[in-house]
Amino acid sequence: MLNIPIRQRTIRHEISIHGAGVHTGAPCSIRILPAKENSGVVFVTGHGIVSADPFKVKSESSTVLQDGNARVSTVEHLLSCLYGLFIDNVEVEVYGEEVPIGNGSARRFYRVLTEAGIVEQKSLRNRISITKIYEVIEGKNRFVRITPSDYLRLNFAITWHPTIRGCHSYTHGIDSYEEIAIARTFAEKEYVESLQKDGLAQGAKPGINYIELRKDGTHSQLNTPSECVKHKILDLLGDLSLMYGLYINGEVTSVNGGHRLNHKLIQQIV
Repeated sequence: MLNIPIRQRTIRHEISIHGAGVHTGAPCSIRILPAKENSGVVFVTGHGIVSADPFKVKSESSTVLQDGNARVSTVEHLLSCLYGLFIDNVEVEVYGEEVPIGNGSARRFYRVLTEAGIVEQKSLRNRISITKIYEVIEGKNRFVRITPSDYLRLNFAITWHPTIRGCHSYTHGIDSYEEIAIARTFAEKEYVESLQKDGLAQGAKPGINYIELRKDGTHSQLNTPSECVKHKILDLLGDLSLMYGLYINGEVTSVNGGHRLNHKLIQQIV
């Protein structure tokens, strides 16, 4: 029997996280506060408020949320951790343009959120049950699909790189997220260099906040052989949380997917 909380949850007390943004390279910080039930995840910026929902997404390579002048970048790892820990309601104050990147995983968010303590609220958790197949296909070897299921299960496969290819399955229960949280992001060296030419990824540091993949098929050191595919599941969970934080009864299968396909899938469902 999966351990899935029935009631909504928030954190016991506020927490702060400081660091740098992966795209600007500039200092940034967030303050996460408890929020009342049914309020969801809300980001408070110096230019206004933006909620975590699928129609506020304004980027393909990462998850950027924008509503009018209110904009916050690189929210996917924090959203993944909140969803992975079944934390429904928080207010996130953002100081700077981004959420701090840390080491490129959700490990730091996992640590501070669990240390802060998680408390149940009175209202029941909101759910959505998938009743038919939804699918987004791109080319011959890239797709994401969701089918009916009694619980949330994610299956991911990477086939495009010789040394990080692999697959992993993840069942979303309250005790299962930690192994996903510690998986770091990864990128090809040439892709990062192209982003930097466009003024992005200014804070990207190989081996520090991402795993660098090289043309010869090598990479900077992995913590585990499945780290890259687990990180793709981490990203997928963060994007699924944009479906208004609903707990999803559905099985997701993705091959070589990413944020763009994830966003299209949830918009299709909504």
